[in-house]
Amino acid sequence: MATWSKVPASLFFVLVLAGCKRETHCTCEVIDDSGKFEATSSGRRPEDELRREALRAACDRRCAGESGAVAACVSRCTVDAVVGKIGMRTTCSEGAR
Repeated sequence: MATWSKVPASLFFVLVLAGCKRETHCTCEVIDDSGKFEATSSGRRPEDELRREALRAACDRRCAGESGAVAACVSRCTVDAVVGKIGMRTTCSEGAR
């Protein structure tokens, strides 16, 4: 039988804290005249980062049919969504470890 008293305190805290961060799932919908475009992003990163990633992915789907500069379309879409020119809904939830 292992005893915890033999495990150095610093190693114990590293092992405990390593499992504390749960995976977060963010879903973003971009809604405009051309339709509704949805994308998700998951990970153990800050929620704001996952929200931005999901928004960019949804805008990428929206701009996939565009001819020409898709990168410019995605950039314009993300700005328009943030300032409210087009509809956007983002939800995030923490999943199981």
